Amino acid sequence: MKQVLKYLLCVCCVLVCIGCSKDKASLHKKELQVKKIAYFDGMEDAVSLACMEEFEEVRDVYEVECFVGETSLEECKEATQSGLYDLIFVRNLDVDEIVKLNPSQLFVVFEQKLDYDNVLCIQYNQEQMGYLVGSFASSLTHAKRVDRINPKRMLGVIGENDAYLFGYLKAVSDYGMHTSVVLDDFKQMVEQDVDLVWCMNEEENASVGESCLLDTNCWMIGTGYGLEEVLQEEVSRVTIASIEKDIPGTMMYVLKEWSHDRLRFGRSVTYGIEEGFIRFGMKEQYDHFVDQDTKDYVQSVMEEIKVGKVKVVSLKDVNALQQFEVLKEKVTV
Repeated sequence: MKQVLKYLLCVCCVLVCIGCSKDKASLHKKELQVKKIAYFDGMEDAVSLACMEEFEEVRDVYEVECFVGETSLEECKEATQSGLYDLIFVRNLDVDEIVKLNPSQLFVVFEQKLDYDNVLCIQYNQEQMGYLVGSFASSLTHAKRVDRINPKRMLGVIGENDAYLFGYLKAVSDYGMHTSVVLDDFKQMVEQDVDLVWCMNEEENASVGESCLLDTNCWMIGTGYGLEEVLQEEVSRVTIASIEKDIPGTMMYVLKEWSHDRLRFGRSVTYGIEEGFIRFGMKEQYDHFVDQDTKDYVQSVMEEIKVGKVKVVSLKDVNALQQFEVLKEKVTV
């Protein structure tokens, strides 16, 4: 009888050990389960190419699929319905209906406002972008040993974006030395000998740059990511800087926050200088042609914004529109 009991006890122990091993193996497999990420972008440009390069760097951690171009909207619908992806990034696509119809799928959507619990919408602080460009231009137009800088201290802006322009004019006003701004009239800019023309519209960088190259002796400040790879060489030579949103860097930051369960959905966030996602591009031109005083001034402005010493209000704030009109009367000609 004792032998039988010993045998049964041994069998039980073996079964328990096997069960524990299976549980541990199952748990280990779950811990090692690779999360699937999808990136959809309706436009193939410098930003989408840079984003795909960033996702290549994390393929050892995530399973990533990228869909870029005209067909990506239909592919996004199919991917969402498949339920295969843990997180979907979207840029340059109207996915309102897709997000609405798939409440269990998590999305991160760039520069589009959607009001659903399963989406994080990311915007960029355009007033800060304008303020940074205005600070740069105001300082550079007073530089003494920089090519193409004339004694009149005149600046130009081309394009339609009130948030950009509000920040720009506020920075010019805050600089404190007499500087005037010509708006949209390139003929007048030529007559006034402007030093720098800011092209606010990404689609017009090339044409405005060509005008700066051919019609007047001035620099262009561009808008957009990776212009050094987009503009023709001659136009690049008169583009002293560009203001850009670091969308690829933002995606990697968001991915890191999500991986640590720190990302909250069902809201819209606005990133700016404080987070490091607004910056100057055309680094080679900027480093070579911009004087040190201007570089120092721009850096000091960025630091003051980060610590709250300089506050760049939104054009949507109370009394901002009235302030905008006052600035246009004060600074523009």
